[in-house]
Amino acid sequence: APRRQAFASASHRCAIHGAAPCPPALKRAMIDWWGPILVEYYSGSEGVGLTLIDSAESLQRPGSVGRARKGRLHIVDEHGQELRAGATGLVCFSGVAPFAYHRSPEKTAARTTAQGWQSFGDIGHVDADGYLYQTDRQDDMIISGGVNLYPQEIEAMIRDVPGVWDCAVVGLPDERFGERVAAVLSLHEGMAVADPDVVLHDVKQWLANYKLPRTSVIVSEVRRAANGKADYGWARQILGSV
Repeated sequence: APRRQAFASASHRCAIHGAAPCPPALKRAMIDWWGPILVEYYSGSEGVGLTLIDSAESLQRPGSVGRARKGRLHIVDEHGQELRAGATGLVCFSGVAPFAYHRSPEKTAARTTAQGWQSFGDIGHVDADGYLYQTDRQDDMIISGGVNLYPQEIEAMIRDVPGVWDCAVVGLPDERFGERVAAVLSLHEGMAVADPDVVLHDVKQWLANYKLPRTSVIVSEVRRAANGKADYGWARQILGSV
């Protein structure tokens, strides 16, 4: 807190967040510290589309990555049919120039619906006012007992647990259910808890039983890529050795 209070810069007029949805609690803390200068966007190098949300909208709609500023948003099911507002599915855009992955027609086809709408491969929903809430990456989805589970949703709950600083949730092979939920945790500085089950005890109040981590481990730091995304491959290696 003293370091934050000591920071002051008249030239600090805008902060931009991207790559992955900013956790609502972290975004509120950033706005409280810097003022309403934070803007978050959702897009990708494919140029499929773009959403944007400013600080005022973020405080009114925690967790949203904004409304479409490039292209038109659609949420579709596994058959490519558009879903109603509030339903979770694949996030797609229309109304922009089509893209194709270099020498990868199969990947391009996997990101294109029958209507010609294209996707970054993310899962989410749009509310009645057109605000997008990104749930997770399609490729990161955990299928346990035939149920689709989204790591980002579980991670958001775990980060709200007192003492937890960061986490990464992945699926591990399971003979009975196909996959089981597993989590890597890092704690706030000074926390001396060694048993992850003790740390995650309160999560049972918020998460359905089938979403709870069956395997978990505490590490000094959750590894992230240069773009800020959790390194899920590394997390699987850590958890696979437990």
